[in-house]
Amino acid sequence: QFRLIVSPEDGVALGDLKPAIRELMAQVERDAGRRLDWMAVDHHNTGHPHTHIVIRGRDARMKDVVIAKDYLTKGIRETAEDIVTRRLGPRRDLEILRARESDIRKDRMTEIDRALERASEGGSLTVTRAQSPSARFDRHLQLARLRHLEGLGLAEMTAPDVWSLKPGWIDTLAEIGRRGDIVRTLARAGGEARKTLRYAETLSPNAPALVGSVRKYGPEDELRDTRFLLVEDFDGRLWHVPAAAIDPANAPPLGAVVEVRRGAAEPRRADR
Repeated sequence: QFRLIVSPEDGVALGDLKPAIRELMAQVERDAGRRLDWMAVDHHNTGHPHTHIVIRGRDARMKDVVIAKDYLTKGIRETAEDIVTRRLGPRRDLEILRARESDIRKDRMTEIDRALERASEGGSLTVTRAQSPSARFDRHLQLARLRHLEGLGLAEMTAPDVWSLKPGWIDTLAEIGRRGDIVRTLARAGGEARKTLRYAETLSPNAPALVGSVRKYGPEDELRDTRFLLVEDFDGRLWHVPAAAIDPANAPPLGAVVEVRRGAAEPRRADR
């Protein structure tokens, strides 16, 4: 089974996503050389309209469907970009520049970070002087992003134009982004994020059990099929608890008192 999320930057302008998604999947079938069994659902419940697509791992003749990793990560994206461009027209240079500049202050992984990762060597990065206007703009983005990462404790300038990136900075930045998504999800669900949120996965294995009442239960990352519990302990503190192992059909009801302990992580069936 393959799961995809298609989230066009200009999804609002695109309006109804269904025609574009049908065109995308028709091209995927042509590239695969076979009919695929797939289904999709559009979500307009966030500021970025997007579509979840699930492709069955076997075709109509019960043969395994094999899709190359590069095609999943790059090929489908490029095809989707072409479709959106044909429908909306090419993006203006100013729009592209504004979109890239908005990445500077995001507390999550961005295209600028991926460029920094590619350019770094052994955790060290030299931002070279540039001559052309486009190269100077890229340099401006990288330096501004590095200063933002410095504020997050993930980068440090060691000499003029030379920066040191903290070991594991990519994973840390991804975790910061994940927690930001959690807070936004809770805010959309009813403003619970106004309280300081704690994370059960940060508890040590020897810590006492977390006991409290269930305030919320729901999806966290639909692509990875992860869910969460929001638990309020008896001191009034809110805890985010990963709940991927809980069967949605048997989820604890709101108000139920639960006991949470930190256990050894095991791969889920979808991860095997």
